[in-house]
Amino acid sequence: ISTSQIQFDIALNFDLTRGFLDLVTLYVQIMLMIPRMEERKTILGLFHCCHEYQHGTAENSYPRIAQLVHELDHPHRKIVEDLQVFGKQVGAAITSLVPIYMRRMVPAEQMKT
Repeated sequence: ISTSQIQFDIALNFDLTRGFLDLVTLYVQIMLMIPRMEERKTILGLFHCCHEYQHGTAENSYPRIAQLVHELDHPHRKIVEDLQVFGKQVGAAITSLVPIYMRRMVPAEQMKT
């Protein structure tokens, strides 16, 4: 996404921009929620065992997920590091929302005239 010519503008690409902002929001929520879980390493181990039991093989991305969970003692650093690549795209997507919210935030006195 960072090297492509995709334009995140809510007026031009509504579905794409909305999906991108939803993805970023979900990522940040997950990254902030995981460190709050007391037994996150136990839950990760149970996931690994259940996946292996159900599918007969280990999850392909388990080592990456395990490393991520172990590194999440400081989630804010990880979020900044991961989203730094997409900073311009996130900024453009959020900036494209300004005209919409400006129209919705008109005071009642101005709406009457």
